[in-house]
Amino acid sequence: MKLSIISTALLFVILHSSPVSAQMTQAETVAACVSALKIGDKNVAKDAADTIKSWRYVFSSKLLEGASECMSKALPEPWTYDYVAGSFRPAAEVAEQKALQAEKLEEQKRKVAEDDANRMALAAQVEIDRALAASRKAANDQRVLNGIIMACRNLLKSSRDAAFLNPVCVESFLRDGLPQG
Repeated sequence: MKLSIISTALLFVILHSSPVSAQMTQAETVAACVSALKIGDKNVAKDAADTIKSWRYVFSSKLLEGASECMSKALPEPWTYDYVAGSFRPAAEVAEQKALQAEKLEEQKRKVAEDDANRMALAAQVEIDRALAASRKAANDQRVLNGIIMACRNLLKSSRDAAFLNPVCVESFLRDGLPQG
């Protein structure tokens, strides 16, 4: 028990003296916090947790685990490491941020799906318009050909020589054949 009191006092001195705490490594700070928590010294643990709050871009998973445990137990609200920000933040803020990001992602997915549906509908409408235009052109072409055939037949009936000397009628007769009769 005496050893615990001495180690607590030593940890308190280390964490509260600026030059020394500035020289403590991250691993030493986490160890000091965990030790303080084990012996029930919330003040030393809180000081260590406050130091941990300022850390940026911690890459050791073991260090992150220990720091998170220290902060969760030493601070009034749960803290967690935010990998995006590269720092420790209150867990509620991180959760809120993740929820907002998930909401934005869902909104983006919805917009993409809506845009895809609009593009597909537009492409379908373009195809319908092309088909209608082609159908109209084919119908118009057929009406023109039928008109030429009728005009050439009428010309053939009224003036055989004029019909055979007319290049449009000659083309029509070669393509569609001479009318019977």
